[in-house]
Amino acid sequence: MTLQKTALSIPDCAPAMLTLPDPLTLDSIGRLEEAIGSMFRTIRKDLRGNATDDPGSIEYDSWSIHLH
Repeated sequence: MTLQKTALSIPDCAPAMLTLPDPLTLDSIGRLEEAIGSMFRTIRKDLRGNATDDPGSIEYDSWSIHLH
């Protein structure tokens, strides 16, 4: 399996690196999108800590869950 590395530029931060298996298929890209979205939702929730009780956070979380 060949690996493809991609650097994502993030303003004011170090670049993020993503390693993808090659060849990519539409199915694997979809699964990857869902896994990355889930990972970032978990990180966001952990970073918020107790702030998840605020109505804006609850609304955002309810919309982001249904974006799949």
